[in-house]
Amino acid sequence: MSTTEPNGAAEPTNEPTPTTGPTQVADTPADATGATTVIDTPAEPVAEPAQPVAEPVNEPAAPVSEPEPLVEPPAPEPAAPYVAPSVDSIPDAAAADEQPIDYGSAQEPEPYVSPSTIAAPTAAAAATAPASQPVVDEAPAASYPNDAYPAAATPIYVQAPTPPVNKGNRGFGILVGLIATAAFAILYSIVALITAGVFTGDGAADAFRDFASRPVFYVPIIAFFGVFALLAAIINRAGWWAWVVGAFFGAVLVYFSYIAASLLTVGAWTLTYDEAIAFLANRWFDPLAIGAAVIAREVPIWFGAWIASRGRKVTERNIAARQEYDRVLAEGPTLSR
Repeated sequence: MSTTEPNGAAEPTNEPTPTTGPTQVADTPADATGATTVIDTPAEPVAEPAQPVAEPVNEPAAPVSEPEPLVEPPAPEPAAPYVAPSVDSIPDAAAADEQPIDYGSAQEPEPYVSPSTIAAPTAAAAATAPASQPVVDEAPAASYPNDAYPAAATPIYVQAPTPPVNKGNRGFGILVGLIATAAFAILYSIVALITAGVFTGDGAADAFRDFASRPVFYVPIIAFFGVFALLAAIINRAGWWAWVVGAFFGAVLVYFSYIAASLLTVGAWTLTYDEAIAFLANRWFDPLAIGAAVIAREVPIWFGAWIASRGRKVTERNIAARQEYDRVLAEGPTLSR
């Protein structure tokens, strides 16, 4: 234990002894005389172990000084955020050991490639690489006996019904008109032969041959066929009554055709006006003109009944076809392979 004189100079009286712990210095405020006492006592063990002291400590007495006022330490500044050093800022370990470089024999250094540049193609290649497909175990194909193979699928077509087309009777009427014209020509020839026999007597045959070679004979026949074909086209599938009415118009047209043919026969353009009027006055009641009109009136009625009969059957078939078409539409579409 050491004492300090009032003048502040301390001299050790004993040899310093080693201490087993750290030296605790108690700073006490100075008294009225300004003396300070330093006590060297063994320190009590603390919670945290202290570093061992290699050598004994012999501290000189500290000079007496006035205590400084207590100053509150300033608040610590906030710590700056941690910034990871970039790759470019890390010094290369090999660069630490600088070696003299022979620029004459040194090779050109390789350019530095950033890791992001290397990773970009790798990511692009991974994106373009096809995705791996899961492995699926396929079931074994079913086996069938030779006579039990499944039927191959065949296309199925839905056939829409075709609407029926109404059939006409015009063609048949015109064909019948040829037969009716032949009948008219035969009857007209008989009337002409009878008339020639009445007026000429024994020369009836010669008179008929002369009559048959003139327009007055074949013009009414041609006119009759034209009128009959026109009636067949107009009447079509109509009933027999239409032919009865149409025969009157046919008879009138044939009658005037005979009058016109008689003018051609005598060469009316060579006659004077008075001669032509006198000739026509004798033709209005010509037996051949009246006979041609009567025959043209009756023949269409006879043959018109035949045409009307077939027209009625055609109408019935058209009605049946329309009913069948409506029935098929009502049943729905049919399947055909």
